[in-house]
Amino acid sequence: MIKRVGFSVSANRKIGIGHLIRSLSLASYLKDTTSIEVLFFMKNGGKGKDIVEDRGFEVTSKDDVILKRFKPQIMIIDMREVDIRYIQLLKGRGIKVICLDNVGDSRNMSDIVINGIVHLPYKDSSQPKIYEGPDYIILNSDFVEVHDKHKPIKEKVTKILVTFGGSDPCGLTIKVIDALSKQIFDLEITVVIGILFNGREKLERLLYGKRNLVLREGIKNMASLMYEADLCLTSFGITCYELACAGVPTIIISPTSYHNELAKIFARFGTSIDLGIGRYVTSSKILDAVNSLCNNRALREDMSVSGKRLIDGRGIDRVAKIILDA
Repeated sequence: MIKRVGFSVSANRKIGIGHLIRSLSLASYLKDTTSIEVLFFMKNGGKGKDIVEDRGFEVTSKDDVILKRFKPQIMIIDMREVDIRYIQLLKGRGIKVICLDNVGDSRNMSDIVINGIVHLPYKDSSQPKIYEGPDYIILNSDFVEVHDKHKPIKEKVTKILVTFGGSDPCGLTIKVIDALSKQIFDLEITVVIGILFNGREKLERLLYGKRNLVLREGIKNMASLMYEADLCLTSFGITCYELACAGVPTIIISPTSYHNELAKIFARFGTSIDLGIGRYVTSSKILDAVNSLCNNRALREDMSVSGKRLIDGRGIDRVAKIILDA
């Protein structure tokens, strides 16, 4: 029987907090539905450590604490790239290793790899036990409720959501709001920023005096906020899967070429429109995409239906079962 599970994860301005939030969702699910003990391991804690502790979990940055005192039976590593030596260390102590969305060579040393997010083709064919595809996307349990609720697609768009993750290192929030402020929209635009967002002063100057632009942060129930939106602008990541689950038509602007390659693959599911890499996306291209989607109810309805068909919000149940059966 599995009694102790460790989570190894990072969060900072460069990579954002998506991996951390996903791990916290899974840890909370295990805590609420089983008697499993959980400990987070974060080499460089910072504000990420604060987020973990605010959710009621213990976190350490010391190898001895996680390996010698806690002694997890399973270590869940939520990082895109992992040092092979780290996995060797864990397995040398008899700890089973489960990697989430690890597309690097170190995945071959893992016991299990769970890739819910689309990825580029692997460089080789050797694989551990692997589960992949949208059925294994880990979302907060709140998304099951919004998935199962009917999502009305209105003739006229009245609410737009803008959210580019917990850090938005490429300043895409400001780029989008600058573009949207060039046109007078008769609707509400909600802008959500995260704990690591670094452009607040500039953003507030853009928002000043514009009553239809609302700044939000520290959102406890993102699922509900997404459900209320008629469309959303975001970057590629777990947020795209959350929006699909909630049935929200989405415009994706990617921070890097890597994210853009994944956004192109994801857009084929019919849930979103890919605008490309942020530094090449002009204000006019953003406005054209928003206006086009606002004026095409049939397309928005198709995107909403495609999203709900793709993501049912129950990936966390499937992943938890994999962990318990490991």
